Parts: sequence; C-alpha cells; structure tokens
Amino acid sequence: MSALLPQEAVCLVYRRYLKATNKIPNVTIRMLLLQQIRFGFRRNQTLVSPAAQRELVRQAHKDLGILEDERLSRTLYINKLGMVSCLDWEVRRTEYHVNPRVARVVHIMAGVMGIMLIVLISNIEKVDDAYPEIKKMVGSMALRLEGETYEDVQALREQQYLGTMERQQHRISLEGRILSTFHDAPTFAQQPSLRYPDGMVRR
Repeated sequence: MSALLPQEAVCLVYRRYLKATNKIPNVTIRMLLLQQIRFGFRRNQTLVSPAAQRELVRQAHKDLGILEDERLSRTLYINKLGMVSCLDWEVRRTEYHVNPRVARVVHIMAGVMGIMLIVLISNIEKVDDAYPEIKKMVGSMALRLEGETYEDVQALREQQYLGTMERQQHRISLEGRILSTFHDAPTFAQQPSLRYPDGMVRR
C-alpha cells in the first residue's frame, strides 16, 4: 500500500489491531480474529489504488474503534461462516462499492432501458382498435353463450327485465297491503316509475 500510506503508518495500524485483539477475553474469538487480521493485511498489501486505500483506512478506524472499546468488543461473535463478526461489520458487509466505470455503464444502460420503456408505452394501442375483427368475433362468441342469435339474446334480456319489474311491483303491492292493515299507515298513490322507483307515498 505504497500509493498513499507509508510503511510506518501501515505497521502502526497493524500493531493497534494486534494490541486490541489481545485484550479480547474469549480465546477462540481472539485466535480467529488474529487470523482474519493477518489474512486481511496480506491480501491488501499489493493494493495501489488511492481510493481503495482511503476506503480501507476508513474501515480500519471503524474496526479499531470497536476493538479498542471493551464494551463493544464483548459483542463479537462467530457467525455462520466461521468468522468473527459483530452487528456493525455485518451491516458493512452488505454495502457494495461500485467501480466508477461500472457505475457509468450501469447508468447508461438504465437510461437506454428507460428510453425503450417510454417508446414502448407511447406505442401501446388497444387490441379493440388495432384488431376490430377480433373484437367483433369476441362479441359474437359472448352472444353465443346466451343465445343462438342476436334476437334470442335481446328477447332473453327483455324477459329478464320484465321479470325484474314484475317482482318489484309484487313487492310494492305486498308492502302496500301489509301497511294498509295498520292505522294511519302511508299508502301508495302512484305506481313505481323511472322517475319515482319506489312510488309516491301519501298519508
């Protein structure tokens, strides 16, 4: 890590890690953490990117703040991967640091997909308008479910409407006969119509 940090600074961070780790009372956690620290320093010793080195320094200060605080160091545990971890490290592990070039490519692809989506939405047309013959065929199929011809369907619907009107008139007449048995009950002076569906009531 010679692009940004001198070797003395790296050695100081390494010594702080070892000093803080040796204070952990749990022997198993202490040994596993020492292995992780050594592996991490060996893995990053060839890193030359200044941005990546700044990120490692920032993460190291966070880790040392946890390890050097006795109250926080007692919250360390061994996760399901067999590594020493804590809540702050688990949250940090889910963060993704994207390369600027990759981020630029992702933004361009997102823009292209957005333009394609806008073009697709602007060219959407209803099936009824695009294919009127399909609309006509579906309508005729729906009519065939109720009757053989259009006249049969119209007669069936008219019969259903008349049946509904007869049932409504029967209900109103029944209500009128029941109310007429009471003293000073309202009577219907007019039959139901489109303007007065429930009829005119008078005292």
